Amino acid sequence: LYYSIEVPENLEALPLFTIKATDQDAGSSGEISYRIIAGDPSGDFRLDRKSGVLQTSRPLDREKRPGYTLTV
Repeated sequence: LYYSIEVPENLEALPLFTIKATDQDAGSSGEISYRIIAGDPSGDFRLDRKSGVLQTSRPLDREKRPGYTLTV
């Protein structure tokens, strides 16, 4: 899936989006965890492993980096 999110620059850390996935397996085989695997080498984003809440970890600056493509 592909999601596009516009984020205002120069704001303190804020929640942006909640990623939702499902797995039909039961028990621990059906547990889902989330992580950013590409696109954020500077650590500008945080992703809660359990809830899937994606948020900025610091104010973003469009002049320094005009866009991001994150792989979760």
